[in-house]
Amino acid sequence: MEKILVTIPDDLLVKLNSIAENQKKNRSRVVREAVAYYIKKEKQLEQERLMAEGYREMSRENERDAEAYLDALNDL
Repeated sequence: MEKILVTIPDDLLVKLNSIAENQKKNRSRVVREAVAYYIKKEKQLEQERLMAEGYREMSRENERDAEAYLDALNDL
């Protein structure tokens, strides 16, 4: 595990210290858990964005198919 230096505003440090004290954890552990949680949420958001784009593309394809079907009916 590597050590890093992070600068955070005083108000966040106060909250971090409070959380660490309440959970009986050291600050490093709280920060590690917070970063892991953030990364997990970002991955979930990216998956949701990709799924939404896939559904939008499927919708466009369905619309093109419907238009082609209606055009074919008109040609009969």
